Amino acid sequence: MINVEQICRNHDVAAQHRWIQLRHIVMHESVLDSEMNNIFSSLMAMFVGTNEQFEPGLRVNYVPRGYVEKFDGTVVACDRARGVLVAWPRGGADWLPEHALAVIG
Repeated sequence: MINVEQICRNHDVAAQHRWIQLRHIVMHESVLDSEMNNIFSSLMAMFVGTNEQFEPGLRVNYVPRGYVEKFDGTVVACDRARGVLVAWPRGGADWLPEHALAVIG
């Protein structure tokens, strides 16, 4: 089950409130399977920033405006000034801001 306190720690109260509302709308305190957990993690990334540490090899989706623009990327490198370098399966790589990335399972 998703631990709302853990996910939302270090974020503002309004963001926590939006996440809790979303969670209660979609589910009834049931245990989420791993696929549903990934969906909720991606949705959560749209509402609050994450404190995710993007380590090389981590798989991510690019979700800049609330929908997935690119998917199944692999983190290559991180740089505080430039963001996260992500390589895409169809070729190419982009430096992207952390807040626009959602971790895949």
